[in-house]
Amino acid sequence: MPIPFTLSAYRRLCEAIRSGPLRPLTMADYLRAQPDSGFVILRFDIDDRPQHALDMAYLLHGFGLRATFYWHTFPPALYRVTVMREIAVLGHEIGYHHAVLSRCRGDIPAAADLFQTDVEMLRAAGFEIQSVAAHGAPGYDNKQLLKARPDLLEACGLLGDGYASIDFGRVQYVSDAGWEWRRYPLRADAQEYRLRHGAAALPRLADCDVIALAQTPGASLYLNTHPELWFESGVAAHGYRLRRAAGRTLLGGSRGRRMVAWIKGRDGL
Repeated sequence: MPIPFTLSAYRRLCEAIRSGPLRPLTMADYLRAQPDSGFVILRFDIDDRPQHALDMAYLLHGFGLRATFYWHTFPPALYRVTVMREIAVLGHEIGYHHAVLSRCRGDIPAAADLFQTDVEMLRAAGFEIQSVAAHGAPGYDNKQLLKARPDLLEACGLLGDGYASIDFGRVQYVSDAGWEWRRYPLRADAQEYRLRHGAAALPRLADCDVIALAQTPGASLYLNTHPELWFESGVAAHGYRLRRAAGRTLLGGSRGRRMVAWIKGRDGL
């Protein structure tokens, strides 16, 4: 059995999806077709370590799988156009991971303008931006932008948003945020549920559980993966776990709590 959160472990999941009964979809595929069942949406949020996203893009490509990779435009360390282009050449969808409400400190008009500017910038760089997804940053709920300005989707020629356009009453959402696979309850908004109840309230899944879901006939599955949490070797994965544990131990007081909140936001949902 491969060590969890290694590329070998994710390779087993890819094998299960490729050989399983569910049709693998990008977010754009799903938003166009709106199937009732028998699918798995493959989504990747790039919140850190862009090179990990490239590694996973090639892994998926080797199995003939296409996914949606959501990218930030800020900070510059995450806006890696050359990496994004290489991923797009493999046939994956490039989407916009928006956190403009956080960046604009809750100012809806300013966030709406920045949202449109970012989409235009990504398209000017050569990417066919068809979908977006709100980032679960601390402080401000980025989903509120599209609740206040749903017209932005049409104004920007977008098919939809990875949260706002999903009926979570019909689609089973599973995410690896926090370095653990978690299964979110149906009929619950994923971000709001995690913020209100905490990750510990969610059922924890082992790799074999996620594989079983991916091989369930007629399932409506939505897998959200954060590439920065997946490592080439077990040694690297173990080192990451130790650094996370050390950070939780050493970062005390208000400064520590702010840092932990930033880390949770970076890990997204």
